Parts: sequence; C-alpha cells; structure tokens
Amino acid sequence: MEIVMPVPFPHPGERATLTVCRLRDEVGPVVAVELAGGVPAWLATSYDAVSEVLANEGVLYSKDARHFGALRDGTLPAGWPLRRAIEADHMLNKDGDEHRRLRGLVGRAFTQNRVQALAPRIEEIADGLLDRLAAIDGDSAAHGGGPAAGGDSAAHGGGPAAGGDPAARDGGPAAGGGGPVNLVAGYADPLPVVVICELFGVPERERDDIRRWATTLISLTSAPDEIGKAWQDLIAHLTAHIGRRRRDPRDDLTTALLQAQEQDGDRLGDDEILWILWLVILAGHETTVHLIANAVIALCADPAQLALAREKDAWAEVVEETLRSRSPMSAGLFRYATRDVELAGVRIPAGQPVLVGFGGTGTDPARFGAGAGRFDISRGQETHLGFGRGPHFCLGAPLARLEARIALSRLFGRFPGLRMAVPPEEIAYTPSWITEGPVALPVFTGR
Repeated sequence: MEIVMPVPFPHPGERATLTVCRLRDEVGPVVAVELAGGVPAWLATSYDAVSEVLANEGVLYSKDARHFGALRDGTLPAGWPLRRAIEADHMLNKDGDEHRRLRGLVGRAFTQNRVQALAPRIEEIADGLLDRLAAIDGDSAAHGGGPAAGGDSAAHGGGPAAGGDPAARDGGPAAGGGGPVNLVAGYADPLPVVVICELFGVPERERDDIRRWATTLISLTSAPDEIGKAWQDLIAHLTAHIGRRRRDPRDDLTTALLQAQEQDGDRLGDDEILWILWLVILAGHETTVHLIANAVIALCADPAQLALAREKDAWAEVVEETLRSRSPMSAGLFRYATRDVELAGVRIPAGQPVLVGFGGTGTDPARFGAGAGRFDISRGQETHLGFGRGPHFCLGAPLARLEARIALSRLFGRFPGLRMAVPPEEIAYTPSWITEGPVALPVFTGR
C-alpha cells in the first residue's frame, strides 16, 4: 500500500495561494497536508475538486465540527489556534435545516435593496478617503529613502483610522511632496470597515477597536493569549451593541436582524445575531480589503487592462476577474467527511477535515485553459468560485462586489496616473492561509 506523506500547509516562506497552485500542478487535485499542531487534513486544489466538495455540503461533507474525528477522539490540541472558530455555534458551521433557517432569516434583513441603497454612501466614504490620500506626502520625501513594502511604520504600518483620518495617520505627513502612500492603510482597509460598521449601526468611536480585534483573530502570527483576548473583547462588544439596539431600534442591519421574522413567527435569538455580526465583520472586512488591493496590483501590472477598464467603464468585470484570478481567499475552513468518500480518485476517511483551496480554482488550466493565470477582463462571464458555491455561497457577495466596484472606479478616476511604488515581487502579503492580500501597498498617486 502506498504511504502518503502529508506536506506542511501553509508552506514556510511561501504564500498560501502559491502553495495551493503548486500542489495542484505538481501533486494533484487532492493533497494530504499537515496543519499547525500536527493536525492532518486534505487540501482540494483544483476547480473540479473544490466544486465537488461545495456541491456536496451537508451530504458527503459537513461544516459541523461534531463530524471532526480529531475533535471527537480528543487528539486535537487544546490550544489549537482554530479551535474556537470551528466550535463556534454560528451559521458557517451548520448544515441542513438549521443552516437554511438561519440563512433565510438573515436574508430577510440583508436584502438586495438594503445593499444597493448603500451605494451613494459608499461613494461618499471612498471620496473622503481619496481626499485624504491626495493631501499626503509619501515617506520618501519626509523620511528619506525608498518605500518599504512592509516596513516603515509611518508610511506602511499602523492600523487604519476607520472613523478618523486613516491616510494622514498611516501614510505620512500632510501635503505636497508627491511621494508614495500606502493604499491599504489609507483606502482599501478603512473603506469596508466604515461600510460594515455603518451597516450595523456601530458608533464611529468603536470602529478602530473592531478592526484591531478582527485583524488579531485572523492573523497566523497572533499569539494564543492575544487571540483569546480579542475574541472575548469582540464578543463582549457585539453583545453590548445588540442590547443597545434592542432597547433603541435604528434603521440599521442590527435592528433589521432583531426584527426579522418568518411567517411562523420564528425569530433570531441574540446569540444567533451575535454570531452573524461576528461573521460579517471577520469575513466581510478582510476579504474585501484584499479584493480591492489585489485588483489594484493586477491593473497596475497591466496598463492595457487598466486602459480597457477605463474605456469600457468595466469595473464590475475587473472585480469578477480579480475574484477568479487573484482571489482574496487562499483556502476555506473545514468541511468534514461524513463517511469514507472518494474525491478526485483519492480516498478520504470519515471524520477527516478537507480544506477547499479557493486560491487554486480560478487559475486551474484544466478549467480555464493554458492562459488561466492571465488577468483578462474581457473573458466574459466565466464561472468562478470566488464566493463559493452551494448552500454556503457567500451572503455578503453583493455588498463586496458593490464596495470593490465603487472603490476601484473612484480610485482610478481620481488618480489616473496611479502606479506601484515597488515591484510586485517586493510586496509583502498577509501571513494567513485563509485570506490573501498585501500587508501594505505603496503607490504613487501621479498627482
């Protein structure tokens, strides 16, 4: 019998999406991997393999950690970093009727009309952030030397000021020298934070805290005690916010979730609403930041594509092509085999976790041909898995698409000469195997 030796995932020193693609091309569509703490798992790397897993959620594969063999038999390390996330009692970890009930109630509150009504406000937020970027000197004029892709805290570090002046606090001193600015800290990061917080009715003074907690929870470099503290603080904050909205209803999504009701009178409980807010903050913020930033990198690397986007006003196509070929998701959290299954010719025993390698699906030559890795907004409506598929298709997809489309059109409309301040190979990416995007993005605005 052939012995399959698992490979470490993420691979030290390699971006997670590059690892997924390399394993897809060199090993196959399903690869045995070992996660931190020596936890064995399987990684689906190809379009077809990932699609098959997603299509069979709730049948051959479950999102419920009660199917996780290592959790059942006690071999999962007690301090494993992702243990809290997989055991949390939220919609992402449910299947079947329970999942359909929660999704239906959320859908009654998080409507297409509510999302589209946000467009004018998103445009205002984007324009305000761009005003601040336009007033910034880059760090090269103020501090000397060239831009650092992940280094100088004055130009590239620090968290965004989601409610204040993120560009001024993170991008350098004010006005006049035309040096590089950090587009992540000054634009791509604060934009979705402000949008999500306004959507939920979170006061401006609390937004920096929410962003900091979310970043700590999703980063692979966070220490266990930091994760625990951020988890407790975020849960306590959301609990208090829900209580405020129950006492003082407003025209926001938190109130709409509290008031959502099925025809049989079923409503969401406070704990269920808490986990919905938690999910949207963590998933809806980080991935949208990366979607915007990854699109900027792709467009700046290909002036012809940028010119086409401008000429055709094809920013929606830019968003879809970024989701396909520059996915902000490297790998999605676990599905557990509910029985012994065969996936792409590989036997996966019951109870073992499967990661879905979203980062490898859009550039899979077997699905998109020899030029799968090329960024091309004229491809047309080719089906990608950027927001998943099946029962757990991303509920926030319309909002993410809207935010990214507005962010890109406003950015390149305001700064037609925008260009990268460092070569693409010098960009530092997030230390995560779940999401992927630049930690910092130094650009010249060309003003």
